Amino acid sequence: CDEQLSPTLICWITPLFFGIAHLHHAFQKLQEGLPMKTVFLMSAFQVTYTTLFGAYASYCFIKTASTPGVVLLHSFCNFMGLPNVTLLFDPRAGNSTRSGVDGHNDEMKLARNLSRVAYAVGIVAFVLGFSSWGLFPKNGAMLKLL
Repeated sequence: CDEQLSPTLICWITPLFFGIAHLHHAFQKLQEGLPMKTVFLMSAFQVTYTTLFGAYASYCFIKTASTPGVVLLHSFCNFMGLPNVTLLFDPRAGNSTRSGVDGHNDEMKLARNLSRVAYAVGIVAFVLGFSSWGLFPKNGAMLKLL
């Protein structure tokens, strides 16, 4: 068979296996006694974000042909974990016994709004960087090796 998968297809098929490989966490959660609905939602979220991360890592590998680069990318992701967005949406986050004292509420509102802007700018820059701004290589190094 001389048919080859397109790089785009590779970037989406292989991460599905990467995401599904994380389903073993669901069995651990069930053994811990968590309700089935909670385990299902947690697992669906985890499979989704690991698949998306896997697609990004696959894209990076195809573009750079750098195994150490992708290993560092994965290590950094594991080290950082998911961003804590509690500050962005929960008005109680960051409150302490100092609430209302010395402008603490104003400081929290400012921090919350600055964080929202930073997240929004980062997400937009990331998405646009793939195509219009040319932040990522146009030609894949891996494709040249094939």
